[in-house]
Amino acid sequence: MEIGAEPIRYSSPERRGRALGITMTGLAVGGAVGPLLAALVMSVAYWRFLFCIPLLTLIALPF
Repeated sequence: MEIGAEPIRYSSPERRGRALGITMTGLAVGGAVGPLLAALVMSVAYWRFLFCIPLLTLIALPF
């Protein structure tokens, strides 16, 4: 499946440009902010702490 296929499938032809623009903006912002947040976390937290994050997710999942 393509990344941009969902906005095309679920929006009317007149609103497809806006839907694709919003989707691609989210992808671009995520691609730019992700490495910055990762660098911030790595500078603040000890690297072994990062292995606890999936455990916290599994514990919080039932709630």
